[in-house]
Amino acid sequence: MKLYYLATSNYAENDTTPNNSIEPTFISILLRSLPNKETLKRTAREISTEVYGLLARPKENTHMIFEPEGLGRVDFGGVLIKGT
Repeated sequence: MKLYYLATSNYAENDTTPNNSIEPTFISILLRSLPNKETLKRTAREISTEVYGLLARPKENTHMIFEPEGLGRVDFGGVLIKGT
């Protein structure tokens, strides 16, 4: 897990003015391959529920980014993830 602090002056929330109450959380997820949309929606709901619960952040300020699938482009310890 990586945690980065972003000063409120650097926020880019839509239709809001920077203030101390926004406190958004951005989650980046890298999967070997992306599942179908329904599974992706369910996964996003489950992860965001856990994260906003643990961090005490409003659900509407918890944002998730699914990275392009790792298959064929991500290397762990000198081994490129490949296969189907």
